[in-house]
Amino acid sequence: MPIVPNLAVQNIRNTPGSITDVFANRPAASTDVVSVGTIFISTDTQAIYSFDGTAWILIGNGTGGGGINPTSSYIPYNDSGTFQDSRLIFDGLFTTETLYQGIKIEQFNAILGDFNNNNSGVTFNVTQTGPRIYSTLGNTTLEAGIELVYNGASGGTVKIGDWQYHSIAGWSGTTLVVNNDNNLINTYANGNEIGIVLNFSNNFYSFGDFNQIYNGTALKIDDTSQYIRTYNGNNIEGLHFDFPNGRYYFGEVDITNTGTQLFIDAFAQTFTTKNNNVRIGLNFDFQNNQYAFGDFDAYNNNIALFIYDDGGTEKIFTHHISGDVGIKLDFYNKEYFLGDFDNTNGNTRFIVSDSTAEISWYSEKKPKFDDNGTGNMITNAPGVPSLDKWRVNINGQDYLIPLSLPPT
Repeated sequence: MPIVPNLAVQNIRNTPGSITDVFANRPAASTDVVSVGTIFISTDTQAIYSFDGTAWILIGNGTGGGGINPTSSYIPYNDSGTFQDSRLIFDGLFTTETLYQGIKIEQFNAILGDFNNNNSGVTFNVTQTGPRIYSTLGNTTLEAGIELVYNGASGGTVKIGDWQYHSIAGWSGTTLVVNNDNNLINTYANGNEIGIVLNFSNNFYSFGDFNQIYNGTALKIDDTSQYIRTYNGNNIEGLHFDFPNGRYYFGEVDITNTGTQLFIDAFAQTFTTKNNNVRIGLNFDFQNNQYAFGDFDAYNNNIALFIYDDGGTEKIFTHHISGDVGIKLDFYNKEYFLGDFDNTNGNTRFIVSDSTAEISWYSEKKPKFDDNGTGNMITNAPGVPSLDKWRVNINGQDYLIPLSLPPT
């Protein structure tokens, strides 16, 4: 006679039996029908229940979830072995729920944070309108922090800061904006564009108060026109680099006040200072090896010093008003002058000629030495220069020095 084992559940660890059927055929929730701990497997709802003596308690479903019977609109979660209710707010319940925070899912929106403003009201929002991601503070209308707006293939915009310029104490509307649609990065304060603009489409970059909100101090770089400029208001002041023309300015470029500036012309190879748009101070002409100092363009009294090192002149001389006067060092001809060497005024000069080994003195009047009124120098009245002599008295002895005609 064969032996048939009994494979039924024999109340192993408080599970006296199990039943499998459709949900509608589950036994009545009564200890007169089933024992506590009996398991019922519903084939149509794909759920598993356990009888606790008064009701069938859901312990699992076909999607892998499970837990206690949740309160309506709640999701159970396991807290150290005990199931607790957690809240998932969705569209239609938000207006009646005022104490919850965490996450809210609507038809086209999702909100993470304190969306009921229970504490600080900080939230992170994702909306399909835009589409847009943004943060809020205090309530859902006070937008600040970050905003991302997607605009399809062209990109979109990213804002960081107080982009709605709220009038809150300590807030200034300071915002950084990255605009992928226009290839633009810029900053704002109090609703004004100020600070920085990086316009990659037009190769134009500005820093400072470029829109003259306050004093208009700014730096601008134009990569298309290839220049760098600094501004004070509407005026170009400070520096101006004109790279295509090789011109570089330092100082008051627009000459709205005194117009003091340093000008470098890389193509002409000159280094010049100006005042009131007049060249004065310095002028270095490296191409021609000529250098001038002072009022070389006769702006005032035309007092200037010139240095020529061009290989055929090689001289240093001074100038006053309309003539060369003062000193002249002619290194090329080895002649050195002191006085009025261009016959500009009294035509008096002292000449040292190293080429002829001569030292001469020329004046349209007879030379005169003064020995404090003793009369021991020249005493004869002027006469014909070729017949005149100098009388020099040394220790009571007179010496006569003949005078020759001046050099021509």
